Amino acid sequence: MVGEYEGDIAANSLRNRIFNQIQADILNGVYEPGESLTETKLSEELGVSRTPVREALRKLELEGLVQSIPNKGVFVKG
Repeated sequence: MVGEYEGDIAANSLRNRIFNQIQADILNGVYEPGESLTETKLSEELGVSRTPVREALRKLELEGLVQSIPNKGVFVKG
């Protein structure tokens, strides 16, 4: 039981770290408005799997910082 709980904490910590990093990069102009954000590229840059990147992009969409367009990708909002 304890191992599962610790795994959940680690996963949440990783998700939050990835979200915070991408959010900061958007707000600091590292990613320009209209720029495409791909899971593969971000996961390589951040050294993580695509899953936490995907979750971070969904959360960023809820925050209004990116827009997901079906069959096109995720783009930084202006």
